[in-house]
Amino acid sequence: MPFIVMIFLGLPDMNFSNLRQSKPFDEIEWGDLLNTVFWSLNYFDASSTLAAEVQNPGKTYPRALIIVLIAAISMYAGALIVGNGVTPENEEWDESYFARIGEIVGGEWLKNWIVSSVLVSSVGMFESELSTNAYLILGMTKRGMLPAIFAHKSKFNTPTFAILVTCSALSICMFMSLSDLVEMLNLLYIWGAVLEFAAFIYLRITRPDAPRPYRLPLGTKGVCLLFVLPFSTIAAIMYFSSWKGHLIVVGCVIIGTILVKFLRYLRSNQIIRFLPIVPWDRPLPDDDDNGEEQKPDLTQALIPTQ
Repeated sequence: MPFIVMIFLGLPDMNFSNLRQSKPFDEIEWGDLLNTVFWSLNYFDASSTLAAEVQNPGKTYPRALIIVLIAAISMYAGALIVGNGVTPENEEWDESYFARIGEIVGGEWLKNWIVSSVLVSSVGMFESELSTNAYLILGMTKRGMLPAIFAHKSKFNTPTFAILVTCSALSICMFMSLSDLVEMLNLLYIWGAVLEFAAFIYLRITRPDAPRPYRLPLGTKGVCLLFVLPFSTIAAIMYFSSWKGHLIVVGCVIIGTILVKFLRYLRSNQIIRFLPIVPWDRPLPDDDDNGEEQKPDLTQALIPTQ
């Protein structure tokens, strides 16, 4: 809301000649620019982990994604255009410059409103990241991929230990700068997207008759052409990313590979209890005979049944 107010208050004071000014091509920090734009407009697919908490997700999700995408692009574009138009000469933008723009177009009250909204938005983003990751761990546990203890839920029906693990992982990111964090998240997301695109094309070829509620009305060649732009964007971001970001991603891949083998060892030797493996083409057994979700006892979750 404060950014909408900022846009309308700033429109009459815009200097449209500012929009024609730009840095020389070779002075643009393309790595930071591409990473920031990509980070601001991705992660929409993360909402899929909460589908079980949504009524009628088949209709709700497409509608919500379209609305959110249009709203996000409109808000970013409007705020950047107006902000650039009211920026005084010889002032450089920094990470907190939108508060400065609010002060220019509306005064101290709008500046404080923007700062407060950013604080609340940051808390909301943290909560959404925490929720999606926790329910992703819960889903992997129900598929038999992680120890059964992560399926334990509190009296509020939330995955307790999945949330604790997610918080522990997120706390490590506090020691990273914003640019390094954005770059790392983008590179990890990119490699996940590459695997998703490859699996999409592979399943189109190997299982053409599989049920697809949201099937794209394109053949295999059309789908490959559709992925040209995403792959081009991925290649550009990888090219402009620093060696540090690539090194972190390689380290995460190595740690993940070791962790998978370690979990398989624990399961095969029955050291820690796992839930039965559920194939990906079968629904998860969410409810018991009484219609209530089962909450495994902690002792039973740790000790394998003989």
